Amino acid sequence: MQHNKYLFAWGNPLVSHQSALAPTARAFIDWVQKQGLKPVWCCVDLAMEKVLANEHSWSGVQCVHEETLDPDHILELTNARGMEDVGVVKDLKKNLRRAERAGLSMEETTSKWNEKDRKQVEEGLMEWRHSKSAKGLQLASTTGQSWVDEAHRRYWVARHEGQIVGILILTPIQGPAGLDPLLEIQKTTSSYKRSSSITSTESSAESHPPSPRFSPQPSPSSSVSSFSYPGCHEEHATPSYYLIKNAISFPDAPRSTSEFLIHTCLISLAKASTPSSPTPTVTFGIIASEQLKLVDNLSGWKMNSLSTIYSKVAKGAGLWKRVDFRAKFD
Repeated sequence: MQHNKYLFAWGNPLVSHQSALAPTARAFIDWVQKQGLKPVWCCVDLAMEKVLANEHSWSGVQCVHEETLDPDHILELTNARGMEDVGVVKDLKKNLRRAERAGLSMEETTSKWNEKDRKQVEEGLMEWRHSKSAKGLQLASTTGQSWVDEAHRRYWVARHEGQIVGILILTPIQGPAGLDPLLEIQKTTSSYKRSSSITSTESSAESHPPSPRFSPQPSPSSSVSSFSYPGCHEEHATPSYYLIKNAISFPDAPRSTSEFLIHTCLISLAKASTPSSPTPTVTFGIIASEQLKLVDNLSGWKMNSLSTIYSKVAKGAGLWKRVDFRAKFD
């Protein structure tokens, strides 16, 4: 994505081995600079961040993290007796009951689309975008393009009085195995996991022109630049890791439609698991962290200034409200 003189890359380069990160980064940076632009690298993992920081003198900060959850845990949480009055469990169950009382029905529609349903989804998304834009600045790491890569996605829709009032889009992605050991450790110790991501700032080297901003830690949802490096290839995504690309309730949907969609999707995944095909991990993708944290090559007033700006943007765009919503499934 290009904005003025900056070119934004998102996520780690798709390489067959970490040893290819450095030459790929150098080739990409050289290519961007030949276009008269400045690269900005967002949401890369720690290994990639170190390549940019150590070999190119970029500065790195961390401002996002990834939230993942275990469908089996959600199934246990919402079915378990004696937990009805415990914190977020109580709120989640109350919202699910409200959606049921409203007469909402959920169904997976993967490969079952007809023109009427597609039209209802498009019209609902258009109304949803209009209602969001009326509330001011909106920031998101995903788009609402429903039919991109449709053959590899799964879809759930919410219906009310025969009309589609919400949609959840689930896409299989390559999990972070081998890239983020911390996440793999957390996976065995927690049913609800968080792993950090980093974002970089301008170069700290005096001899270089201001360098891009970038951010470590690969969100599996990261998109990739069209630039490619010889010998590098994309590994095939596996169904052991899914991204909730979108979970949207349209403006005329009953309250708690989004929660009901997410819960239905997770329960479907949990119930479909077998000993030979374990329940997949599901991620919400990246969300804003509470604070901006220093990673490499930045200090003093620059860091303080960036922290102040970050807090204002995150609060003004309502980024932390999304954290509260996703915490309902903790």
